[in-house]
Amino acid sequence: MIDVLKVVKDYIDETGCTWYKPQPKYKHLFDGGVKRKVLVEESGYYSLPEISRQEKKIAKNAVVRTHYNEDTRTTYPKSFLDMFIALYEEQEGINLDEWQKDAVYRAVNNNLFILTGGPGTGKTATLKCILYCLRKTLKTEDIVFTAPTGKAARRITESVGCPACTVAKALGLRDETSVPKKLNNACLIVDEISMLDTVTACALFSATSPETKLILVGDIDQLPSVGYGSVLRDLIDADLPCTKLEKTFRQASESGLFANIAGIKSGLHAGFEERDDFKVLKAKNTSETKDIMVREFLEAADKYGTSNVVCLTPYRRKGDACAIKLNAVLQDIINPPKNGSLCVTYTTEEEDGYRYEQKLRIGDPVMQLVNAEKVANGDVGNVCEIDKEHQKVKVKFIDCTVTYGINQLSQLALSYAMSVHKSQGSEYPCVITSALSGDLQMLSRNTIYTAVTRAKQKCIVVTDDETAQKACKKETGYERITRLSEEINHQKSRYELFLKLM
Repeated sequence: MIDVLKVVKDYIDETGCTWYKPQPKYKHLFDGGVKRKVLVEESGYYSLPEISRQEKKIAKNAVVRTHYNEDTRTTYPKSFLDMFIALYEEQEGINLDEWQKDAVYRAVNNNLFILTGGPGTGKTATLKCILYCLRKTLKTEDIVFTAPTGKAARRITESVGCPACTVAKALGLRDETSVPKKLNNACLIVDEISMLDTVTACALFSATSPETKLILVGDIDQLPSVGYGSVLRDLIDADLPCTKLEKTFRQASESGLFANIAGIKSGLHAGFEERDDFKVLKAKNTSETKDIMVREFLEAADKYGTSNVVCLTPYRRKGDACAIKLNAVLQDIINPPKNGSLCVTYTTEEEDGYRYEQKLRIGDPVMQLVNAEKVANGDVGNVCEIDKEHQKVKVKFIDCTVTYGINQLSQLALSYAMSVHKSQGSEYPCVITSALSGDLQMLSRNTIYTAVTRAKQKCIVVTDDETAQKACKKETGYERITRLSEEINHQKSRYELFLKLM
């Protein structure tokens, strides 16, 4: 007998979909799960009741927020906002294009707005102008910036000049069981929205007051969230107020990085183009790939500094060139054991039983793997103290120092190398990444795009012939089966019917 609940749970965990469609011959078993109220069914697809509720909550909140006080709230004509835009342009010495100005109009006049665009399309300049105009129209400084990870939050602070915190901190989420606190700010701006899964998006939408202006910023071409759902794609597909910036302000002739980013987005039909800032190296297998990535990391570290270089891999723990194995090799070369140096060794066991041993030494870069009280999933720091006697390790992050007991060390992973998914929200002067035929199951256009766009100055790709081109024919996220977009449209129809009956 099939355990239908386990089948649906496992499918959601493995694929990131929120809904599952069984083979016709097993449909009656899943209908039985619906009768037992452990599953819900919509149009032949099945999901868990909690996931269905989360999508419905997001959809209802999105529609309510979009129409909140639409008859009484102030809307500003373009001619009025053009005065503020002109002042901003003069102040910054720039000129916004028509799409950037459209984003400003929509952001100021809508209670829910989505801004999307890739590198070089002027997202930061647009966001700064939106912030300038909001301060003029809302007449308040009560505007909060957030992002899913600490790294992404710090990037907002650096680029926009405003303090930012993680979504988890803004909502008061210490762990998965925390209840989000209510936010009543005048405006909440959330960057890197592509990283938000259904669970976090539901908490965000539910916790923010309907009158709070919610501005969501992200790159639709990046990888979808690690958790289930495809929130950014679904919100855009539901035709909510959105502007997509597509005009590029950096010419492909000026940058190999940008030329290849444009090539990846169009399917990489001509392959990678080598330039001074973009290097392509060939490898026959994952063992050779590992050796090349280690060599290139060490050379780049001499130029940029160890903390400014990272190896990004499709897999965290599969193959010779996975993040775990690269970390072990790089650690032994860059931060080897020395006479009298302290080291703590521990074994991490993951939910599926996978175990691996990891060593930490003072100076090692490490990544936080789960949300905690002071740090968020994805934050990177450095081991600054090891207390062997009391089995404690201290890690210095940018804005705090955290002490870990021996039983908490599984929250940390070395970060000389990391998976592409874990790199979202961060930038490095130099990125070394791989795209091999043996990794095609994990590779896609979004994977390669996300890896390459983490590089600010130079990218090195280790690949074999045709693999990157094959991967770029496949887009991740669009195959994720969700019903958030459909649910938003359903809520829109209900709202329109309600207006007719009033």
